[in-house]
Amino acid sequence: MRTENEVLRTLRERRSVRAYLAKEIPPQLEDALMQAGRCAPNAWDRQSFVLCKIGRKAREKLVALTARHLGGVQEDHNFFGAPLVVLFLDRRENFERRADAGCALENMMIAAHSMGLGSVWVDQFATLEDAPDLAALLGELGFAPEMVICGAVAFGWPDPAEEIPPRPLRAQIVALE
Repeated sequence: MRTENEVLRTLRERRSVRAYLAKEIPPQLEDALMQAGRCAPNAWDRQSFVLCKIGRKAREKLVALTARHLGGVQEDHNFFGAPLVVLFLDRRENFERRADAGCALENMMIAAHSMGLGSVWVDQFATLEDAPDLAALLGELGFAPEMVICGAVAFGWPDPAEEIPPRPLRAQIVALE
């Protein structure tokens, strides 16, 4: 029985990266990340979610909006300067949307690490789901009114100067009979 393989090593070695090199991600790697997200399990296999790569204009608008709501300067909300940011959107009526987002975005983060990329979950939209100006911005970007942002991940080439050491695992494992 094998208890060590490439997948388990990738899971163990992945870290949240908050400093990126100013280097674009090749389109084929972006596509592979997006496909990894699409392959994730989701509630009742509805596949009602949208994975959205945000470009410069949309990013500037989202950064300004979150800075207005959450305070601080816009740079505090700029996804750590990562070259790629992906939003997970789903219908508000899907009560499993956050679990679906977690599955899809984790798939993408694990895939990113396996390709030498770094990633970090960015939760700045969690408290803004009902903000009318966010809904208006999503509408302006072409999304239906029932769609909400359930999660976001920043991706990029990790800055080696900011390498993150392994951390102690504190989560418990228990067995019940």
